[in-house]
Amino acid sequence: NWRAAVCREKYLHCIAAKIIQTKWRSYVFRKAYLQYKAARKIQTNWRGAICRDMYLRTIAAVMIQTKVRRFVSRQKFLQYMAARKIQSAWRSFFCRQEYLQYMAARTIQTNWRAAICRDYYVQTIAANMIQAMWRSSICRDRYLHYTAAKIIQTHWRSYLPRREYLTFLAARKIQSCWRGSIYRKEFVAFKSARIIQTAWRAFVCRKDYVEYFAATMIQAKFRACLVRSAYIRYRAASLIQSAWRSYDCKMNYI
Repeated sequence: NWRAAVCREKYLHCIAAKIIQTKWRSYVFRKAYLQYKAARKIQTNWRGAICRDMYLRTIAAVMIQTKVRRFVSRQKFLQYMAARKIQSAWRSFFCRQEYLQYMAARTIQTNWRAAICRDYYVQTIAANMIQAMWRSSICRDRYLHYTAAKIIQTHWRSYLPRREYLTFLAARKIQSCWRGSIYRKEFVAFKSARIIQTAWRAFVCRKDYVEYFAATMIQAKFRACLVRSAYIRYRAASLIQSAWRSYDCKMNYI
């Protein structure tokens, strides 16, 4: 009991000491954390003020540089546009002068070439008309000579074929009559021979058919006799077997 009381008292002292240490440490850590948090807040505000000041200075410098560069660029652009306008006016004036000179030269050349071509065309037309009349007279003479020669040749060539055709018709008539008589004689001889051959073949076929029919009838009668005798033997054997089987069954039943 004494030892339990002593141990309990020591345990209570230990628990009390731990609680006091825990409270003290939490107080120390909370104080340190609050100090750290306050210091961080002060540093954050100070750094934000510094960064805001630097940002405002940077923005001001950028705006100043932008204004200056815009002014410089506008001045350069205005100078460039003025120079380009002057150059465009000078080039358009120069091109217009060259174009007017070119059009004047081309008009002069066109009129000169048209005059030359007109003279050449008139001369060509005159020469063509003279050549055409000369060639037409030559062609007309040649055509008349050709027509006369063709008429003479046509009559002569028509006479020769007509004479040859009449000769051919007469010869063909004679040959047709001669060949007709020969073919008629040959046809009569062929028809007579065919009638004799037809009668002989009919006699031979009829004789062969009679012999074949007689042999077929004899074979049919002989086969019918064989089949009938075999059936009679089969019927007799069936009757004998049926009688024997019935007798055997009856004896076995008894």
